[in-house]
Amino acid sequence: MLTNPAPTRNAVCLCADQRMMIPAIFVAKSILSASRLGGIPFDVIIFAEVEEVTDLLRAWIQANGIKLRTDIDVSAC
Repeated sequence: MLTNPAPTRNAVCLCADQRMMIPAIFVAKSILSASRLGGIPFDVIIFAEVEEVTDLLRAWIQANGIKLRTDIDVSAC
């Protein structure tokens, strides 16, 4: 018996420091807007170190459906 495969999920991952956080948020928001219009679901994730994201930006990111990951260690990079 054939089953319907799960719908395809796409992801866009952005890495940003404090200097590039606003451009990354702009790109993330643009991707989400385009994916809604096109009916193609995207998960958009911004990776940054904890100290690179202000509370105001963190709140905006969350309110706009963008995922934020700050649990990555880039100190060796």
